[in-house]
Amino acid sequence: MFALAAAALGAPQAQMPSNDISRLNAADEAIVDAPFAPAMARDALRTNIASLEARRAARLLLPGTLPDSRSSNSMGWSIPDQDYWQSIPEPARTIPVDWSRFPSVRYTNSQLGGVREVRLAIGTEYDQWLLSDPTHRLSACISVNRSTRKVYFMEIARSDSPLDAGKAKWVFHAGFDNCYSCHPSGPRAIRPLDERGVNTSALAQFNRRILGYHACDFGNTLGPRGEPIVDRSCMSCHNGVNRGKLYSIHQKSVDFKKDDELTMPAG
Repeated sequence: MFALAAAALGAPQAQMPSNDISRLNAADEAIVDAPFAPAMARDALRTNIASLEARRAARLLLPGTLPDSRSSNSMGWSIPDQDYWQSIPEPARTIPVDWSRFPSVRYTNSQLGGVREVRLAIGTEYDQWLLSDPTHRLSACISVNRSTRKVYFMEIARSDSPLDAGKAKWVFHAGFDNCYSCHPSGPRAIRPLDERGVNTSALAQFNRRILGYHACDFGNTLGPRGEPIVDRSCMSCHNGVNRGKLYSIHQKSVDFKKDDELTMPAG
C-alpha cells in the first residue's frame, strides 16, 4: 500500500495559485513546517493502519458484504441533508467536472488508512476542497467563502440521471458520517502519514491556506454538539476565533490528535 501511495505521489503537480488568506500565528506556522506526526508516534500509526487494512481485506472475503448504508440526515446537521444541500449557494455546490487540472496532494490518512487525494479549485468567491478517497468509497467537497469564511460540506457522486448522460456531473450523495465531528473549524490541516513521495511543497501551501481561514462560520446548520471540552491545552487555540471551539462531539478526534498522533497541542 505504501509503495502504491509513493508512486502516485510522484506525479507532476499543477502550479499552486497565489494565496490571499490571513497570516498565521506561531502554532499554525509550526504545523505548516512540521505536518507529520513526531517520530515517536509513527511506528504505532503504521501498525494501526496495517491492522485497519487487514480488517478491511477480511471483511471483503465475507459472503454478502454490502457497501456502507446511507440514510438521510446522517451528517448531523440541524436540518435534513437534502435541505442542507439545497441551502448551499449555487457557486459553492457547483462541483468542477474535471479535477485533473487542479493542484493536489496524495497521502495515506494517518487515522483511517487508505490513500486520499485532495485538490483545490479556486473560484471567484469560493475555495473548493475536493476529496477523493476510494478506500472508503468517498467523494466530497468543502467549500469556503473567502470573504465571509462561511463553510459548506457535501458528499457527492456522479449523476446517474438520463438527463445528465455523458456530462459526468457531480450531484448530492447521502452522507454516512458527521462532518463537524472531525472538522470543528472547517477544512482540517492535512497531517498525513510520513512516507516517501508526499509532495511537501504542495502540502505546505495547502495547509497554509487551510489554517488561514481560522474558525469558519457554519451558520445555524450545526446539530447537537454536547458539552464544551474544557481543556486549557486545547482552548488556547480552539477559542472560536483562531480555531472552532470543541465539544464532546469532537472527543474522539481530540483523543487521536493528543494520544495517538501526538500532534496536538500544536507549537
